[in-house]
Amino acid sequence: MFTPLPVRTARSGWTFYLYYMAKTLFNEPPQTTGGIVQLLKRRGLAFKDETKASHLLSHVSYFRFKSYLLPLIQNKQTGTFKSSATFEDAYTLYKFDSALRKLICAEMEKIEVSLRTIVSQELW
Repeated sequence: MFTPLPVRTARSGWTFYLYYMAKTLFNEPPQTTGGIVQLLKRRGLAFKDETKASHLLSHVSYFRFKSYLLPLIQNKQTGTFKSSATFEDAYTLYKFDSALRKLICAEMEKIEVSLRTIVSQELW
């Protein structure tokens, strides 16, 4: 909840409002990568190699990786996965997205350099 605090300046007569956000206390400890793997298994996700999955999740945040799990979810309310869903399917999507991002960024750089050249030539 945001609560406004009025702050009045003496010189100008203006009133500014500062907002502060109430602190949210989190009592649960953070999940380990092994705990996340077990949670995903309970929800029906299959793993070919849990050690590799745990290693990947230790280097790529689960909060980044979970968006690649969304197409594999069967029931959004319970978070259960389709019967054919595997962690490796989500990792394949992750690798595809990474490769696509690299290609797009490389081409965007070429377009940027070309546009800057055209603009600089037109301005001189």
